[in-house]
Amino acid sequence: RDAPVAIVTQSPNVMDLVKCNGAALFYRKKFWMLGVTPTEAQIKDITEWLLQYHGEST
Repeated sequence: RDAPVAIVTQSPNVMDLVKCNGAALFYRKKFWMLGVTPTEAQIKDITEWLLQYHGEST
């Protein structure tokens, strides 16, 4: 299984581990959303912005 995807598909998931109302994962051009999240289009815009301005960050 893909380790990044497991955080949203397995138990415990990210929402069990972090206090939040929602979480989203964009990985290998696919979306996984739990709880209250932005739309897929909004997540894509955020992802593009992060890559443009922080693509070299770790």
